[in-house]
Amino acid sequence: AYWAFDQVRREVQHKLYKEQRIRMKRNKELLWKSPFKLNQKEKERVEELLALDSDLREAYELKNELDVWFKTSTMENAKTGLEAWMTRVEESGNEAFKKVVRTFNRWKQEILQSFMYPFNNGYIEGVNNTTKVIKRMSYGIKSFERLRKKILWRQLVRRNVG
Repeated sequence: AYWAFDQVRREVQHKLYKEQRIRMKRNKELLWKSPFKLNQKEKERVEELLALDSDLREAYELKNELDVWFKTSTMENAKTGLEAWMTRVEESGNEAFKKVVRTFNRWKQEILQSFMYPFNNGYIEGVNNTTKVIKRMSYGIKSFERLRKKILWRQLVRRNVG
């Protein structure tokens, strides 16, 4: 959804005059930020940017609606909320977000199951990342067995510290 929003932002940005285009580019992180985390000054700047184009405003609202759905949904209401959001996207006619809807339709079962089961692959991703960092730092180690021991030792240290 953030990629779709950014695609719309870039399309709008290309239509703007140089000064507005630079301002839009410099404030893209502000547009990505959750509206709940914006202070008053940031909210005013976002509103100024959204006033430049109705497509940008609509994409911003779609992104934020999905964010709210994701953060507030439960096992009981996740499906209806997701389907309502996808219907809203279809009615909007926004092509970038229609691609998101197609992806969500393909992965709908898995997305909805993520609300049922409290599991994720965060730990494994952390182990993989640590392994890659060790491998990069160990450039030149001739023995695979030495590299293997270094990785296993790091995981042991990580487990005992955490």
